[in-house]
Amino acid sequence: MEGLLSPLAEFNFLSVSFRLLLAAVLSGVVGLERESHGRIAGFRTHILVGIGAAMAAMVGLYAKEVLGFGTDPLRVGAQVMSGIGFLGAGTILVKNTAKVKGLTTAAGLWCMASIGLACGIGFYSGALVGAGLSFIVVALPTRLENRWTNKHRLHNFYVEVNGLDAVNPLIELLDKGAYRMLGLEIHSARSALPGLVGLQVMLRISNDRTESENIQELLALPGVVVVLPLK
Repeated sequence: MEGLLSPLAEFNFLSVSFRLLLAAVLSGVVGLERESHGRIAGFRTHILVGIGAAMAAMVGLYAKEVLGFGTDPLRVGAQVMSGIGFLGAGTILVKNTAKVKGLTTAAGLWCMASIGLACGIGFYSGALVGAGLSFIVVALPTRLENRWTNKHRLHNFYVEVNGLDAVNPLIELLDKGAYRMLGLEIHSARSALPGLVGLQVMLRISNDRTESENIQELLALPGVVVVLPLK
């Protein structure tokens, strides 16, 4: 086995081509999974990150082994790992309902950069195992997450109550039973009716009721006048 891989451990045209191709394939596999879920960074983005990281690793190797420069061959790769954070940050979105999306994609891009560096430097076993684990992490836990979120769903509601005196009792009621309050913002009432106070409430609800049924239950609470879902 070592005899077959020895040409790939050297720095030549064959090993360079293999390293770039391996980085593209491994990154593309994870990118396809992200693409199937409609994520911002999908198939092509992951491949480009993997190939670019592999190239960065080989640039350092080329400078040291071919050109004879007395430099650290991993210096370029280190800059890649820090710089990829800017690309990952561009995939993170904060919605007006205070939900954050894109963290998994951003982390995946950072991981693909390290896998690409591993391919570029010739660390094939690490690249293969790392890519396999990355794919498992982003693909398989989805079912577990869906089961959890179906039982512990996050909901955002706009609520209007009868004055500030009704806010604290409402908070106590919304932190019992099937409800857990995760966030609360106080605003002016949209209805502009005198005496009403507007609230934006984020709740974790652990029941099997529909959204409309939960809204009706919230409307039945003391002091609550209006309940609207926030998307």
